[in-house]
Amino acid sequence: MINKKYNAKKTTCKVTFEVPQELAEKELAVVGEFNNWNTEDGSMKFVKKDKKWKATLNLDAGKSYQFRYFGDKGWYNEETADETVYGPFFAQNSVVTV
Repeated sequence: MINKKYNAKKTTCKVTFEVPQELAEKELAVVGEFNNWNTEDGSMKFVKKDKKWKATLNLDAGKSYQFRYFGDKGWYNEETADETVYGPFFAQNSVVTV
């Protein structure tokens, strides 16, 4: 699930990514164009009470970003993404538009 919260001037947006605990056992990251696909720069935190992995990023409004989730069980796309596209390595990527 993706939640978006814009600042008052709508120049930036806090984007919260939430995924169920089943996607990873020990670690999960949200990686994409916003962090140069760096798996170590997109670490998500596991929230026990919600049983979900979560990460919040501040992104520039008016842009679209390709991304995927990567964890100890592999790569995943976001089911509620704004769209999906094929990336340069022929994998289907999720897209969030803010």
